[in-house]
Amino acid sequence: MNNFQSPNMNVQEELLQQKIDSYLTDENISAFATESLGVKTRCNGYSILTGGCWNRVIAVSTDDGKKHLVFKVTLKKYDADLRREFEVLQYFRNCTSMPVPEPFLLDLTGDRIPGSVLVMEKLPGTVLHKASQKLSSEERKTISEEIADHIINLHSCRVKGFGGVEVPAEQRLATWADFWIPRFDAAIIEAQGKSIDAKLLSEIGEIRHHLHYLLDIGEYGTLTHYDIWTGNVMVDFAAGRPFVSGFLDISGYYADYARELSSMFSLADQHLMEVYGQRHGFDSSFEARFNTYSLKMCIQMACMYPTEPEHIENICRYLRRIQLYLDNQLED
Repeated sequence: MNNFQSPNMNVQEELLQQKIDSYLTDENISAFATESLGVKTRCNGYSILTGGCWNRVIAVSTDDGKKHLVFKVTLKKYDADLRREFEVLQYFRNCTSMPVPEPFLLDLTGDRIPGSVLVMEKLPGTVLHKASQKLSSEERKTISEEIADHIINLHSCRVKGFGGVEVPAEQRLATWADFWIPRFDAAIIEAQGKSIDAKLLSEIGEIRHHLHYLLDIGEYGTLTHYDIWTGNVMVDFAAGRPFVSGFLDISGYYADYARELSSMFSLADQHLMEVYGQRHGFDSSFEARFNTYSLKMCIQMACMYPTEPEHIENICRYLRRIQLYLDNQLED
């Protein structure tokens, strides 16, 4: 069995240990593996893949070492978020070329383990933010180009409407603004009374009045992963060279492709953006929308880390860029 210990557990971690861990027995894990793979399977022990901020995520191998699985366990029975994750993975496996884990089983009943359980394939390799230390500068460029290619292939798929990939076409939102502005508003509400002063919030509020204009990208949404960063990209060295073996934690929305790129942090470096621009291209208002999405992200970061002044500095930088864009557009 695993020997996981955390001397500084948060409340969620304590709940996971109290309510979940004692049920992660070899018998229960083996039963889920058998149901997932369709053959009698025996597993011995597991290792924890995350620190338990929200869910318990464990890695499991079969006795013969031929199959490697990931179990994601939540505290809630009939967990709607875990159901959606299963459906999104199915969609990406069936409808895209992006390498993602195969979902094997979803159990929402809580019969064996209290809560909900998703069993999926364990992708080979390690996450990019850990693997990057082993990469040369040329290998980093190659990985960046592979990521860009995967994203471009994904972004070639466009449909009418906006929203989750699992949502029927007739239930998608008609405009991108309808989808994204409520998320921006929620970030502003969260920021009130926190580290962002009232004057700066007032300036952000002025930008809010122009969001329908800024986010007018037509009626077609682009298929996006929606949460690509170095912790969600797997890199494997098994082929004698590093390569992208898959993408994790797919949110899966028909959205604005600029929103995808804005949330990639250091991954969207100059080289990746150049490759993307050459092979996919950017529309005329891309930069303004990119700055708008980055502004929201910085507002959230300022709330999460109120003692770190760089987040306020970043808010001001993106805000000035958006204001300059709007001033130029209104003059025209």
